[in-house]
Amino acid sequence: MKHQLHPGLHVAIVTNPRGGYGGSLFAWETYMACKLSGIPAILATFDQRRRYPEIGADLRRLPVPDAETPGQSGIENLGCLLPIAAEAKTMRKFLIIDTRTGFNLQDPMFEVLEYCGIPQADSIAALLPIQNNIPSYSAAVTQCGDFLEIGLSFSHRMFRTWARGADSRHLPALGDFPEVPLWRPNELSKKALATIHDGHSFRGYTPTPPVPDLFGFVGGKTSKNSTTSARQEIERNLNAAHNAIFDAILAPISHSSQYG
Repeated sequence: MKHQLHPGLHVAIVTNPRGGYGGSLFAWETYMACKLSGIPAILATFDQRRRYPEIGADLRRLPVPDAETPGQSGIENLGCLLPIAAEAKTMRKFLIIDTRTGFNLQDPMFEVLEYCGIPQADSIAALLPIQNNIPSYSAAVTQCGDFLEIGLSFSHRMFRTWARGADSRHLPALGDFPEVPLWRPNELSKKALATIHDGHSFRGYTPTPPVPDLFGFVGGKTSKNSTTSARQEIERNLNAAHNAIFDAILAPISHSSQYG
């Protein structure tokens, strides 16, 4: 069923405490969950070099300089997110912002978020990939609190961690921090991850199998069986992502559309 966002600006901040936790994969899975819900979305990234699957003009790279670069500051690029946020609000597109790995409130990208009014959005979701242990969960909770320093509070939260058996559940409350939905997708094989990360096109994806050659490899050969297996893995992953992310993040800010 097709859904439409409620009027206003709706944002998700993907913050990855360390490389390898799967933050950008989580950002892309959220984008695809939107597409499977019939909700237009924009994936804006502060990482100029990271490769994403081909999603056309829905991927926006934000030209924010590094804080350590001599002679540069975030000021010259503070407005880079303004037209994107305006588009998202006007066109009812879900704005997913993939932040750079690590967490440093002095990073110029946080100046951009402030300047472009992201803290005043109608809803802000925190999407945090974590390791499968309580210390990582505690660190992520602390990280959510740190965003308050720039006036950015979250209306929704979701954690994601790998597991050998898919299991969606809630993590317990920690102090004053409420319960948080936790998505545990099945681990993807190296072949499936390579298919995702090698930039294949997912613009026309629908969850109605079979979709011949949808995840076919580009610039290389592989056996029919391994290609099919990778495609099936990714399809299962995206369907699981849709179910988990829609329930936790998208359902509270959208409604079914009679035009769907």
